[in-house]
Amino acid sequence: AVVRRPAPPELLRFGVDSSSVIKLSNQITEKAFLESQRIRTFESWNAFISEFPESPELAFAIGNRNRLAFEQTKNENSWQAYKRFLEAYPDAMQAIEALQLYERLLYEDCPKGNNLASLEKFLLKYPASPYAASAQDAVFRLSVPQRTIKQYYAFVKKYPENRNVTIAWN
Repeated sequence: AVVRRPAPPELLRFGVDSSSVIKLSNQITEKAFLESQRIRTFESWNAFISEFPESPELAFAIGNRNRLAFEQTKNENSWQAYKRFLEAYPDAMQAIEALQLYERLLYEDCPKGNNLASLEKFLLKYPASPYAASAQDAVFRLSVPQRTIKQYYAFVKKYPENRNVTIAWN
């Protein structure tokens, strides 16, 4: 809680007391908020948030700043941009959507060319990814292109944790 001190005695002789200081402070905050709302840029909301952290409009300003930051992130549309967004605004209303897009783009970017080496690297680095199953399926398809017994055996031996091992045994 903010402790409001009474105005110093030298200000009292000019008719300035603590209530007039509070009133002026509130007017300044309101004008700054209205200006941020008029400009409607990421920078204007960020400036308001940092300059007026006790404003009753802080949550609204944060929501607007996060929305604009997410729009910029979506325009860039890379896993790196979504990662930056999630690191900067983990509590943003858009965080769940950002995480989903991050994971999808990360998966699409990592196994470039759908080759075994990049898929293996992806699975080692991101085993909990919602795209891990797709990566495992791709590893299986690429490992047994002619579906020979020799290929199935090599697959089971090399990837015993792959979800397709039971298919390879059948």
